[in-house]
Amino acid sequence: RSVLKVAPSWKIHEASSGEACIELCKDGPATTTKFDLIFMDQYMASVTKQLLGTETVRALRAQGCDSIICGLSANDMEVSFMDAGADAFLFKPFPCRADPLKGELIRVIQRGSKKRAAAIPP
Repeated sequence: RSVLKVAPSWKIHEASSGEACIELCKDGPATTTKFDLIFMDQYMASVTKQLLGTETVRALRAQGCDSIICGLSANDMEVSFMDAGADAFLFKPFPCRADPLKGELIRVIQRGSKKRAAAIPP
C-alpha cells in the first residue's frame, strides 16, 4: 500500500497467501491480469500452514511467471529469494517516505528488467 504514495496510478492487487498469489498469476483463459511487479513477503500472516515466500517464488517461476519479483523480509533472506528465482530483494522495514521509497522502487524495477532482459535469448 505504501507504493501508492509514489505511484498513485498503479493498480495494486493483494494476495493473502502464497497460494492465492499463485492463483492470481496462473496463465489461462480466465486470467486477464499480467503483473509487472510482484512483492513477495517471506512470512505472510496466517493461522494455517501456507507456502513461504521463497516457495511461492519457486512455484511461480515453475508455472512460467515472468513478472519482476522482489522478495521482502526482515531477516537476511536475499540469497534464498534469489536462488528461488526472485529478481530483487528488500529488507523490511523498507522506506515509507516518498523519495526513498521511489528510489527503492526504481532500483527494484531496473534490476528486475535487466535480469529479465538477460534471460531472453538473442
